[in-house]
Parts: sequence; structure tokens; C-alpha cells
Amino acid sequence: MTRISACALLLAGAVFSQNVQQTRTFHFANTSSGPNMQELAMAICSVTEIKKCTVDSSRQDLVAGGPDTKIAVVEWLFDLLDKPANVMPDDTIHEFRPNGNPSEVFRVFYIKHSRSRGALGEIATLLRSITETRLLFTYYPIGAVVVDDISTKVAIQEWLVNELDQPLDAPAPVQQARAKELHEYRPSGTSDDVVRIFYLPDTPTVAEFQRLVTSVRTDSNVRRLFTYNALRAAVLRDTEDRIVTAGKLFEERTQAQR
Repeated sequence: MTRISACALLLAGAVFSQNVQQTRTFHFANTSSGPNMQELAMAICSVTEIKKCTVDSSRQDLVAGGPDTKIAVVEWLFDLLDKPANVMPDDTIHEFRPNGNPSEVFRVFYIKHSRSRGALGEIATLLRSITETRLLFTYYPIGAVVVDDISTKVAIQEWLVNELDQPLDAPAPVQQARAKELHEYRPSGTSDDVVRIFYLPDTPTVAEFQRLVTSVRTDSNVRRLFTYNALRAAVLRDTEDRIVTAGKLFEERTQAQR
């Protein structure tokens, strides 16, 4: 069972009455290499959109300047990202709702099973594109995806992460069973906006998987279709009619390949 971090609960209800400019220095305790410091700083400063953000590698410090409301988010994110790379995260839900705004959410997702840079990049691209999120960045050393958006979009991303962050070496019967199940999310509860995942384990190579997905995208006219190669997963977002059409095409063309 997941739990919401105490930090998130305490900070979520805080309302900052002023927008005072401040500069803070954060010391890296668990991040030692210069490139990793830069990557961590890039993720934090990009998602919070603060302009003053520098790394002093010799001192192992991040110096950030901006409104106190944003610096509070920087502090929260820094604590979550400056972690040892060999420590697996727990199941805590890490979220921050600044300024008492119930609709805006900063969220950190830790990807447990897809720890390569390429796989993490695929998942990040998929989350960003399916939800049309602008502020979404990664920190590869600990498999983190950092996002700032409205709560409804973050909810879709949470569902996608839970679906896609699965063991990559599952036995064939598990993969086949997963392919037969319905994996669907309806953000508005209607047939006009449906997110569905099709798992296609019968495509043995990435090239065959991509060819199949490309042909279905073209013939179904699905507007948003993105892939996660490691699980042979195709993620679609469109109307129910178009997604049903795509599903039939996947089934027909997968059977033809057997």
C-alpha cells in the first residue's frame, strides 16, 4: 500500500502570503560527480522555471534564487533527488501542492524496473506526449521523473507509470496474460477521451514491433500513439471508436505474423 509523504502533507496546505525573492544554497550529500550534479540541477530548475540556478562542483553546492514559493519547491525536490543511486525507492507518493492550489501538483515518480537511460527516456517521452505536459524532466542516476502540472494530468501519468514500470523479464505466460487484459483509463469518464495500452509480446524484435505500430497508427488515424519498446507496449489516446479500430488491427496483424 502506498502512503503520502509527511512532507507533502505538511507543505500541501501551506499558503505563502508573500512572494519574497531569496537565494538558497543546497549541498549535495549523495551526488558526487559533476555531470550528475548538473543533471539534477537541470531537472529541478527546469521544472520550477527558476532562472537563477548554478552548480559549484568544487563545493558540491547548488545555488538557486527566485520567489520563496518556488524555492520551497526546490528544497523539497532537492531532498528527493539527492539520493544514493544504489538505494531503491519505497512506495511513498511524493507530491507537493504549492500555494494551497489544489489543482497544481509537483510529483516525483521513481522508475524501479526500467533503469537504463534509454528506457527512462522512452517512459518520459510517453508521459509527456500522452498528457501534453510541458514541465516534465528526468534524473537518470536514480530513475526519477519530475513533473509539474494540473492534478488531472498527473493522475494519468501515475496510472501509466504503474502500468509500465513492470519487470522486464516476466515469463511468457505472464506476458500473454497481460496482453489479454484490458488496460484502460478514462480521464473524463467518457468515450471521447480514452487512454489504452496494448501489449504485443508476439513481436520478438523492436523493429517488428515498431513496424506493426506504425502500420496501425497510419490505418487507424489515432492521434496520439507512443511506444515503450522494453515491454512491447503501445499507448494510445483518442476516442473509443478509433482505439477499438486500432485494437482490431493489432489483433489481425499480430495473428498474421504467427
